[in-house]
Amino acid sequence: MDSASLQLITRLEAHALRAWPATITARTEDGWTLRATPGLDRGRSNHALTPVRALTADELVPALARADAFARRHGIRLGIQVSPDHLHGELERHLDARGWDVQWPTLVMTAPPGGATTQPTRLAIDDHASPAWLDAWGACEGRPEVAAHAETVFAGLRGRAWFARQDADAVAIAVPGDGLLGLFC
Repeated sequence: MDSASLQLITRLEAHALRAWPATITARTEDGWTLRATPGLDRGRSNHALTPVRALTADELVPALARADAFARRHGIRLGIQVSPDHLHGELERHLDARGWDVQWPTLVMTAPPGGATTQPTRLAIDDHASPAWLDAWGACEGRPEVAAHAETVFAGLRGRAWFARQDADAVAIAVPGDGLLGLFC
């Protein structure tokens, strides 16, 4: 993968971290980002994000120990976000050997602006997670901890994101920044 692609991945990951905020974030000297939102069992808000570079076998054990200590200190279940996948084969083999499994797989897709040809007619958009949006999000995502998300992640996005819903059938969060627009949910 060329350096321009790796730079784009770095931008996308940085934007996603801001777009899906955690209440506690720490960065390590070797490039990991550790995130916690105690009381919320959601991978994006409670995980360790790998650096956008290949890791050496010698780095794995101490890096995972730091991530585990961070998770224990904040009372969260440890998750590792492996990104970009093609750089982290050694890490994936190491986690497989420890009995880890994949949860909440995410496909990141990019496109230049434009190209939208239709717009739903019943789209409601607000700058915060309204009660109606939260109800629709809870139904669409099947998540029991809607109130915890409203008080943590979604409160952190108030005024800097758009919360859209089409009745109770579909929801989205659009978060602009750094020349990007992240779409989630």
